[in-house]
Amino acid sequence: MYHHILPVPSNFIAISPATFDTQMKYMHDNGWHSISIAQLQAFVETGKRLPSKPVLITFDDGRMNQITYGVPILKKYGFTATFFVVQKWINSRSSYFMHEPQLKQLQADGFDLESHTTNHMMLYRFHSKSTGKFESYTSMKARMWTSTNGMRVWMDSTFGGQPVAALAYPGGGNDTFTWQLVQEAGYHMAFTTNTGYITYKGQNAFALPRWNTGARGTTMATFASIMNGAEKYKRSK
Repeated sequence: MYHHILPVPSNFIAISPATFDTQMKYMHDNGWHSISIAQLQAFVETGKRLPSKPVLITFDDGRMNQITYGVPILKKYGFTATFFVVQKWINSRSSYFMHEPQLKQLQADGFDLESHTTNHMMLYRFHSKSTGKFESYTSMKARMWTSTNGMRVWMDSTFGGQPVAALAYPGGGNDTFTWQLVQEAGYHMAFTTNTGYITYKGQNAFALPRWNTGARGTTMATFASIMNGAEKYKRSK
């Protein structure tokens, strides 16, 4: 999981192009194969065989620094990646985010575009301080339907190609209500910010884990340990 690729990393979820290049070179030199969302979906749902040493590389938010600094490095090593994007930022005039032309070019270059909701608001139940109760699923679904289902429909209409199959939870927050909501909204998988490895059986497809290898300060020793399956993790339930 990556967020920012910046010459001078300015926050916890930013790494430099040099660090990203070193990570990608390590994977390339050690025989890793980047996979698409469609390949992962087939594996998660049916156990369809993946290439040896498969890895899904993901970017959240659709920021311009990802295409400016990250994509050339991905192409250098022959890797694909998945970009989870937000409609309000795509439609904004902000120079910090990619817009339709850049995203369509990414898609044409073989990268995947998937959903990070329409507005990057966390998917959670309201809690009433006055009653001490959480809102019902029906209420939550009504509030979040456009953000989830609407985003999927808009992306399929705007970008075409492979139908949108996956969502990354803004902020990573998820529970049994969000799992149900995202599934009913037409997605096949959803990604958290929990650490862990993706397996075929015994794992919730709507609470898939990712490693935050884009965290500032990630050493190559830690990166190699993650890639080789040696890091401790919390399995999604």
